[in-house]
Amino acid sequence: MADNDTSVRTGRLALIVVGSFVALLVLAIVGGVIWLIDRIGVPVSGTEFHAGRFEARRFLYMRSPFSGAQRSGLVHEPISSDLLRSIRTRGWIPNDDQTDRPWILARLGQDERSVHEQAAAWLRLIEDLNFDRRWNAWIDRHPVAGRSLFPAVVELARLDLYDEIPGLIARFDGDPPDDPAAVVDAEMTRILTAAAERATDDATRSRLAELAGTPFSERNTSPPPSDPDPVDDAGVDTSGGSASESTTEASRDALPATDSEAVPGGSEEESPDEVAPMSVPDDGRSR
Repeated sequence: MADNDTSVRTGRLALIVVGSFVALLVLAIVGGVIWLIDRIGVPVSGTEFHAGRFEARRFLYMRSPFSGAQRSGLVHEPISSDLLRSIRTRGWIPNDDQTDRPWILARLGQDERSVHEQAAAWLRLIEDLNFDRRWNAWIDRHPVAGRSLFPAVVELARLDLYDEIPGLIARFDGDPPDDPAAVVDAEMTRILTAAAERATDDATRSRLAELAGTPFSERNTSPPPSDPDPVDDAGVDTSGGSASESTTEASRDALPATDSEAVPGGSEEESPDEVAPMSVPDDGRSR
């Protein structure tokens, strides 16, 4: 009987020892995993927008899920956008010092519930390749309307009125209105007036109200689209007279004088190599 009791106690002790060892091993493994995750961190990504330079970029860094401490440096990747590039290269960005403006957080990962949720809606359009390419092609087809529309988009972004941008662009979807500048003026007055009424501080309210009281077309300093070629496909100069007549007259003026047309006094005949070339109207394609 005593031998049986000893065997039972020995078995129980062995189970306790093994159980304790397993528990310690599990705790060590879990603790090691937690420490490793804390040291390496978890990826945090998002998108940012710079209203001064009208550029967008993605960012990525590692952050501790427990303490929130940053565990790696920021990695940035520019967002390639033909539309943003066209807005910049066409001179539709105001020529002022806005490069020191901060990048704003448009979206953190897939979560769009940030303080700049309205900027997330604008960035979502920019990241949509179909939207980006379609509106870039629209600008090529309608440069005059684009000169009225997209400088207004730039102003809305700089006023942090990103949520108004999609609606303004939608007004020009398809063929633009006959008077795009008037449509933009009316829309901007409506948007800025409503924003002034929503403003919570006097300075912002006063600034928005002042902008609303001035037609946007008067503030739009963007260069006009390139002038069309004055000579149409039929060879007719829209300024009056045919192209062939203008060319003939210019060629006649550029030719050296003949013996019968020589200047009195026996001046030497002008060398053809010294004749100044004819000027070609600038149609904007060389820019």
